[in-house]
Amino acid sequence: MKHREKRVINIIVLRHIHIERDTPVNDDAWAMPIEPFKKEDMKQPLLAESSFATLFPKYREKYIRECWPLVKSALAEYGVNANLDVVEGSMTVMTTRKTWDPYIILKARDVIKLIARGVPYEQ
Repeated sequence: MKHREKRVINIIVLRHIHIERDTPVNDDAWAMPIEPFKKEDMKQPLLAESSFATLFPKYREKYIRECWPLVKSALAEYGVNANLDVVEGSMTVMTTRKTWDPYIILKARDVIKLIARGVPYEQ
């Protein structure tokens, strides 16, 4: 290995060590505050539509019909469209151009999965 190559490698290693030393160590990462995502943080609408669907059993249909307006209105606050297809036995959530939280579609997917599996809406 040439002298110049060794020198470049040493500089890279030293810079890496220097960066690691400057980084504060946090023993409890869960204690770090997480700033909530606000409408103002979303500069442009999402580029593509995302959607998730979940099937539910026939015996859950009555409860899902009762709580569906609550689910739909809660998701509409974030710009997520929610559809209930009782004939097929499925719930679908999808992003719209008004969706302002990019992570909310995954949370909405989890909500419909939990409702389909028997978790009450209030939880």
